[in-house]
Amino acid sequence: MFRLAYRQRRRLSFCWLFATLTIYLTTRSFPEVAMMYDVQPVWFVTLAIAFASGVVGLGLTGLFALIVIFVPMFRRELEILCFVFFIDALLHGVSPTYFGLASTSGWGGLTFLILLICIYILVYGEALDRFRLWVGYHDKRSFISPRSADHLWAEMVPGKAPPAAHWDSLLYEITPIADDPGSFDVVYTHGHSLYQHLTITYLDEQPNHLLRYFYQGEVDKKNANLVEGTFEIRIDPLPKGGCRVTFLNHDPVCLPRLALMRWFDDDLGDRADHIRARHWGKWDWSMAGRYRKSVGKLA
Repeated sequence: MFRLAYRQRRRLSFCWLFATLTIYLTTRSFPEVAMMYDVQPVWFVTLAIAFASGVVGLGLTGLFALIVIFVPMFRRELEILCFVFFIDALLHGVSPTYFGLASTSGWGGLTFLILLICIYILVYGEALDRFRLWVGYHDKRSFISPRSADHLWAEMVPGKAPPAAHWDSLLYEITPIADDPGSFDVVYTHGHSLYQHLTITYLDEQPNHLLRYFYQGEVDKKNANLVEGTFEIRIDPLPKGGCRVTFLNHDPVCLPRLALMRWFDDDLGDRADHIRARHWGKWDWSMAGRYRKSVGKLA
């Protein structure tokens, strides 16, 4: 549970920051606070309000952490809500005629709802996908496994064992390409008869130690580079037994909304936690594990 909260540290930090800013901006508009500026130095009042806002924001972040852990399907709405509350408070401070939540007009709630929907669509919707606003995504994570290097090699590397023995239960089928040694057609299942097709090609292979491969999805030529990249698996035996497994993923071109989702979720680290929990026989709190359990019920 605490490991999941750690993986969500970026999302929770983002929520804390904008919750704190929202509380600060809202509190400054209170008449009682305005009176304090008449009897206390400006720097003292400002610092006191900022500190109190941070403490309250920290308490709210604890609530956000519980939501992320126990109701993870709503985790993306958290950062959007915190950001929209901040924008609403900022607009109200800049323009007193703004019909936001702090206004006495009955339109305040509707204005906030429209703002919320618009920002959610822009951030996590597909409205901006048609524009070439692509970013690169690069991440590296590792975990300790009690298993031997040869066991891990067969389990971690696609193509070295049957799909049922692979770490990822989403792997449905893997077929070597006859006229291209070291290349495979890979199929992942996502339930409801939905399948993801990839082609992977080994770039660097050092048995029981290192594999780097290139992957590419079956898509339109215009968008082919949006689902391609390199993935590296490194296995290093430890003196006291077991191995350190390191993953390195590099997507040179990625849609901003997908890159943001993966960054907030610490996606690669979350997958590492999923495998680690299975190897050590611990309860799996990871998002990757929950998703694979739900797909397993549908596949």
